Amino acid sequence: MVAAFKRSGQELGVAPFPSLREGVPYPTYAIGTGSTMSINKTPPIPTGLRLSSDYLYSDAFYDRISKDWPGD
Repeated sequence: MVAAFKRSGQELGVAPFPSLREGVPYPTYAIGTGSTMSINKTPPIPTGLRLSSDYLYSDAFYDRISKDWPGD
C-alpha cells in the first residue's frame, strides 16, 4: 500500500479501532479490504460472464493485478 499511496501523492495513515467490549485490548488495528462484484441475474451473454468470472478469480489474474493494485 505504501508504494500505491506514493504514486498517487497521498499519505497512508492508520488509526486504532476502539475496543468495543471488556477484554479486548486497545489499540486494535483492523486490516482488511472491501470489494464486491455483482452480476446481472440474466446476463445477455452467459458464457462470456462465466469466462470473465473464471478469469477474475484465477491465480494468474491475482498474480498480475497484485503487482499494480496492491491490497485487494
